[in-house]
Amino acid sequence: MDIPSPEELVSKIETFIARHEMAETRFGRDAVGDPNVLSDLRAGQRLPGLIKLRRIASFMARKDAEKAGADHAATDMTGAQARSSGKISEVSAPAGAA
Repeated sequence: MDIPSPEELVSKIETFIARHEMAETRFGRDAVGDPNVLSDLRAGQRLPGLIKLRRIASFMARKDAEKAGADHAATDMTGAQARSSGKISEVSAPAGAA
């Protein structure tokens, strides 16, 4: 496991919460049970230990995977809906139509 600097960790978390449209306190509460973890990191008050770093990394990886799965499912559904509506050019015309 690569151990990021406090600045790198803050940057990664900020990027993550922006991508997931998540409040800072929700991130901290869900990731490590501490709603102030990001504000504490920014202030240099507490640097997380390895266990907390692993929990943060695991939480972000899990949420990213869930988001990717949800995005993929939405894309698949959109394609299926378009095919069933006949709006995709590959859909053949009904028999007898010409």
